[in-house]
Amino acid sequence: MALSSLLFNQEAQLTMWTINNQQLDPMTLIDTNNLQYNLPGQGNVNVNAAIQTIIYHRLRYQLAPDGAIWPFLNDQNLNAAYDGGSNVRIINPQTEVTAIYAYTAP
Repeated sequence: MALSSLLFNQEAQLTMWTINNQQLDPMTLIDTNNLQYNLPGQGNVNVNAAIQTIIYHRLRYQLAPDGAIWPFLNDQNLNAAYDGGSNVRIINPQTEVTAIYAYTAP
C-alpha cells in the first residue's frame, strides 16, 4: 500500500465532534484520554474522544449515570448547556440525543 493512501485511510478514521457552548461563560471539557478542551462562552471546540467530565463555574460534572456510554456517532455537531439545575447537558439538536453530566461534590 502506498504511503499516501495509508495516510489518507488514517485521516478518514479520525473521530471528531464539534461542540458549541450555548452559555456565555466558558467550560472545560475533559475526554476519556484526560485531554482538556477549553470551550469559550458561545464558542466551539472540536474534540477527538468522548467527554467524561465538564467543569463549569469551577464545579465538576460527570457523565451520568456512572458508567454511561457516550451516545453520539462520529462527526456530529453538538450543543453544551447548563440546565439551570444540577446538570450540564450535551445534546445533538437534530436528533435530540442527550448526554447528561451530573454535579459531583468534591
